[in-house]
Amino acid sequence: MQYRFIWIFFLLIILFGVKSQAVEPPKLIVFVVIDELDNNQLNFLQSEFSESGFNGIAKKGHRYMSLVSNDFSGYPGTRITSLFTGTTPSRHGVIGERWMVDYQKNEFNVAPSVDSVSLHKAIFYSQSRSLADYLKSYYGHKSLSVGFSLNAPWMIHSLGYSPHHFFTFDLSKGIFFDALQSDTIAHNWLDKFNNSIPHNALLKNQWGPVKDIANYIEYKNQRDTTGKFRTFFYTMKGKEDSRYSNVAASPTGNTLLRDVVVSYLANSELGRDEIPDLLTICFTTKPFVETPSVWLPAEKEDMLLRLDQNLASLIEFLDHEYGSENYLMAVTAASSLSEEKQIAGKQSLNSGLVDQKKIGALLNLYLMALHGQGKWVLGVYDHQIFLNRQLINENSLSLKEVQEKSALFVMEMSGIARVIPTFEMMLIPPTVEPFKSNFFPMRTGDLFYTLKPGWEAKQTDTYGVQSSVSGGNLVPFIMKGWGVSIGVTVGKENSNNIIPNLLQQMNISISEFVRKWDEISSHPDETTVGSALKPD
Repeated sequence: MQYRFIWIFFLLIILFGVKSQAVEPPKLIVFVVIDELDNNQLNFLQSEFSESGFNGIAKKGHRYMSLVSNDFSGYPGTRITSLFTGTTPSRHGVIGERWMVDYQKNEFNVAPSVDSVSLHKAIFYSQSRSLADYLKSYYGHKSLSVGFSLNAPWMIHSLGYSPHHFFTFDLSKGIFFDALQSDTIAHNWLDKFNNSIPHNALLKNQWGPVKDIANYIEYKNQRDTTGKFRTFFYTMKGKEDSRYSNVAASPTGNTLLRDVVVSYLANSELGRDEIPDLLTICFTTKPFVETPSVWLPAEKEDMLLRLDQNLASLIEFLDHEYGSENYLMAVTAASSLSEEKQIAGKQSLNSGLVDQKKIGALLNLYLMALHGQGKWVLGVYDHQIFLNRQLINENSLSLKEVQEKSALFVMEMSGIARVIPTFEMMLIPPTVEPFKSNFFPMRTGDLFYTLKPGWEAKQTDTYGVQSSVSGGNLVPFIMKGWGVSIGVTVGKENSNNIIPNLLQQMNISISEFVRKWDEISSHPDETTVGSALKPD
């Protein structure tokens, strides 16, 4: 009888102990993704930003100064997938916008676009569950995931396997729509919002400097001897088939996006119960016009200054509706700026542009000279070269030998630092970065290549910048609100740790992350100051 009492006593201690450690989850997790944001912009423009926008988030939250992304690809969706899954491309498989689906048929995957069929396919490109999936598995299907963007279909990678809504902007009609078409219930508020958009006024609007033209960083650093400055003044009307494309890539587009997000939150149940929901918002700082090859063109700075005001008003709304400690906000970037944009294109021994199409064309000519006519190179994407394995087999050639000869040829091209055939990597996984984190055997190309310091790949419409630092990009990241300790982490930290850290703070035990956390705790970073999330 005495032993039974002791066991009951200890059982009560355990039960009450567990209950005391229970964590009230945030009602809403908000990820604000700003395309091409970087740490230097936040530093240089700090005195220009308001105390309620970027500065307010940093002062009331936790900022990472040296958060590193190991993603090799310049495709923004790769970084988004890595961030939200807490893994690397070697595990989640989204190695870029393009990869090989069937080597025998030379078939590539379909790149995400804002149509429902494409998006539903892209949802399952990742082989790893994301934050939204873990929330659903723990809290049930009532945990919602909703995304907003102006023209970024790759943001679908942030919403998990069963997103609720993905709202984006129609460039021809100038309205927002649910690209997933998951249901029609929420469209009443959306119809009302779209009807309130002053379409004629949008197209007639003109975009000029928000402050004295001489005070932009571009002019402070690039002033000529005559004291004259390049100014900017643009109209919003785009081409006939995409009349609102200029609007979407301007400060006006960011303001519209803020407004539609606020309208949705005011008319929906997102974040209104005790089950946490996920909201992702993708703003842009990439103007629709070609800008000078300087680190921070005036147009981009102007977009950041105006976006700061949009963020301030969005935060004010969230604080009022949910309470500042009841939601968690994170601000980050999807793609990187060029580290060497000041000298990009000036051909020399240590700088210049690498044209991916030119690499493919020259290599194809070389292989035709060796083995006869044919399309030997299928494509060059994200530092990877895809060879025509079907043609190689038809000509009874050794894949290993063709890869090795191709590698030696590409090594002679300007700006190429290293080329690695993938044949042996299939058998012996790479142990060095960035190949270790980015090699996914069933989707990889035939050659990986890296660039010399100071060089970068010529940017396309969909890719971010690919440069000599790809695989080790610094990523801006600030958190505020629920569970966040005010402070700064100055030491190097991997971006793949963010989501495991958040899940741990929410007391969600995920076996996939157990080994990761064991590794982190056994190798602490001694230079880290503070912790982004408060201890339990």
